[in-house]
Amino acid sequence: MPQLILPACVQTRDDGKVVVRGHRVSLHLILDAHYSGLSIDEIHDRYPSVPREAVREIMEFCGEHDEELRQFHAECEAERERIAGMIETPDLQELRQKA
Repeated sequence: MPQLILPACVQTRDDGKVVVRGHRVSLHLILDAHYSGLSIDEIHDRYPSVPREAVREIMEFCGEHDEELRQFHAECEAERERIAGMIETPDLQELRQKA
C-alpha cells in the first residue's frame, strides 16, 4: 500500500493486509466492487457486515487518491493471480476419473 494516511475506518493488520477496521473484509475487495461499478449501497449489500458509513468513507478516499488506490488494487490483483497460478487444479477429465 502506498504511504497514505488511511481513513479511520481502514487499518493495516500486523500481517500487512489492509482491511476495514474491525472486519476481515479487505480494502482490495471494496475497491474491486467499486471499480466494477457498484454503488455504495450495492457494496454494502455485498458486504453487509461493513457499515454503510465505512463504505462511504472509503469511496470518498478513493476520489481523493484514485491513482494510488488503482495501483494498490493492481498490485493486489497481480498477487492474487500469482498465488492462483501456484495452485494445481484438476481438469475435467481428472475429476471424472476420481468420481
